[in-house]
Amino acid sequence: MTNTGDDAPAKPAPDNQDPCDTAEFTPETSAEADQDSCEMTPEKGPEEKDSVVTLSAADYEKLRRAADERNDFFERLQRAVADFQNLQKRVKREQESFRKFAVQDFAKALLPAIDNLERALAAGETTQQTDGLIEGVRLILEQVRSSMQYFGITPIESVGLQFNPDCHEAVMQEETAEAAPLTVIRELERGYRLHERVLRPGKVVVAVLPRPKRQQSAKAGAQEVEEHIEEPPAD
Repeated sequence: MTNTGDDAPAKPAPDNQDPCDTAEFTPETSAEADQDSCEMTPEKGPEEKDSVVTLSAADYEKLRRAADERNDFFERLQRAVADFQNLQKRVKREQESFRKFAVQDFAKALLPAIDNLERALAAGETTQQTDGLIEGVRLILEQVRSSMQYFGITPIESVGLQFNPDCHEAVMQEETAEAAPLTVIRELERGYRLHERVLRPGKVVVAVLPRPKRQQSAKAGAQEVEEHIEEPPAD
């Protein structure tokens, strides 16, 4: 009996052939597949040989939007890091410039005093009158002090005050009975403050008691201590 082509049995598909290769797709079924779902087939691992992840069109759109947002955030982060690095460099340049020219205004304030000192020296070389020269130098000194005070530099008062190690440096001691001990009686080099900070302590001479009086004071102190010591009880 002869078999026609219509009655011929269908050839079985090979085991290694992808079912998608033999499936028939029509325009209608293809459109429905795009609207309803999207199949993603990851690489098959040893334990997931036939696993298939299926996402709906809405889930796929959410995933795509999340990826776009991630990329946008990453670009913003890169720009923010670059802006911060540029800001650090600019602040560093400004700090270096400030340290370099911090005394610019103070130097400008001292220039007139230097000019007057040069004029005073030039005048002193050509004249025999020292009174005018001394008065000119005194005025220049007042001008310098005024400029220093404008920038917060003030002298430290010392003479007649109690010795203060925070702003005084005792370089000598002088025996005298006219001042209390540890009183500054003479100033050898004036100290200065910048606002509340000591720029330079004043070098001073401090008063101490004369030696005989020191000995008397020591004896009086020892006697006072002995008077307060109680005698041991008799046996």
